[in-house]
Amino acid sequence: MVERRVIPVGNERRIVLTTERLADGTWAVVASILEATPNGERVVDLAVSDERFATEADAEAAGEAQARCWIDQNVPRAA
Repeated sequence: MVERRVIPVGNERRIVLTTERLADGTWAVVASILEATPNGERVVDLAVSDERFATEADAEAAGEAQARCWIDQNVPRAA
């Protein structure tokens, strides 16, 4: 079963988490960032981890942490 969750980050970005329960009962997560642009949206797909999680909540937390780290490292802050 695949689940998607969208987390707003300010006015211009959203974190999209896609989780999936695997055959062995563990969970995997893939994180993306959607950024508003003058012409639409830009999607930044983050690296897919081989890590597996016991619960969907754990998978989502890891994906959100990965995305927020990417935002902190790649998005300029207003002065």
